[in-house]
Amino acid sequence: MSQEDEPSPLYSIEQLDKAKHDRSGFSCGLEDLDQYLKRYANQDLERGVSTPYVLTKGDEPDIIGYYTLSNYLVDVEIFPAEVGDGLPYAQIPATLLGRLAVDQPHQGNRLGKTLLLNALKRSYEVAEDIASFSVVIDANEEAQGFYLHHGFQTFPEKEDKLYLPVKTIDEII
Repeated sequence: MSQEDEPSPLYSIEQLDKAKHDRSGFSCGLEDLDQYLKRYANQDLERGVSTPYVLTKGDEPDIIGYYTLSNYLVDVEIFPAEVGDGLPYAQIPATLLGRLAVDQPHQGNRLGKTLLLNALKRSYEVAEDIASFSVVIDANEEAQGFYLHHGFQTFPEKEDKLYLPVKTIDEII
């Protein structure tokens, strides 16, 4: 087997560890996502308000991409009628996919999809133990196409907020 035929180094996705992961060189092209990872992600983890997961290549410390998950409540009235009808409470538990970003040199390599699928799988597994009706995201106009392509739906009156029911995630994974 020549060097060209050897498989690429394996990627790993794990919870952010400030002693292990180097956030300093990360740049996805959106300042707020870059600054979140560099300045606030570890604080959110320590405070228990959001859990950041990072993508690295093998055991290398450089972060290639990341996403965050946290608990969330959704007002049932913002779901489409066919989804919200019959739900027993005014607010429904959900999982918030708060941020998802890939470092610029690695964009275009389907790593965003890898991160998304990992986040959905993790959300689904947790929903088996702690109720969650859907995964919810706030997406700017640029990111909406990515999420819509992967099955997310918009809330009728909140076009920047999308959701994917856990039942649909079950079918995906």
